[in-house]
Amino acid sequence: EYNDIQSVNMYNTEMAAGRPEQEIMDYLAVRSRDHGRTPIQWNTDSNGGFTTGKPWLKVNPNFSEINVEQQIKDEDSILNFYRQLIQVRKANKALIHGRFEDVFADSDQLAGYTRTLDDEKWIVLSNLSEEVVAIPAEYDENIALCNYKHHQKAELQPYETIVAKL
Repeated sequence: EYNDIQSVNMYNTEMAAGRPEQEIMDYLAVRSRDHGRTPIQWNTDSNGGFTTGKPWLKVNPNFSEINVEQQIKDEDSILNFYRQLIQVRKANKALIHGRFEDVFADSDQLAGYTRTLDDEKWIVLSNLSEEVVAIPAEYDENIALCNYKHHQKAELQPYETIVAKL
């Protein structure tokens, strides 16, 4: 079901070279550009409201549960969290122009970075695991944004993200 010419050509070239089909499909499952080109699921209408015609790629069958219309109504949705992230970023120049420094680069559970501009420093930190992860208590002092309703001191819940001024 890939339509991306790069993916189709790679598939044909590798099949002709004798590479096992499952190996090619595993590669494409991770790297095909089609994953970023799926139709946006606007609402519960046919084709998720994306088109009345035939979409380039199939619409995910979950469009009746996961769509923009539903995300707008849910104050805890990913869409609304991103809107809040954008507001925090626009309101704080250090998050835009500050010096970037990767933190927890060696961690399999945490991903994060700091942004520093003059005497202002921020941290953006995400737990990428299904486990609770301990973090330095100093990160809890000035949390501007969190994707959980209730942040627990000195830890991140599974898949929790915080944006904090240090």
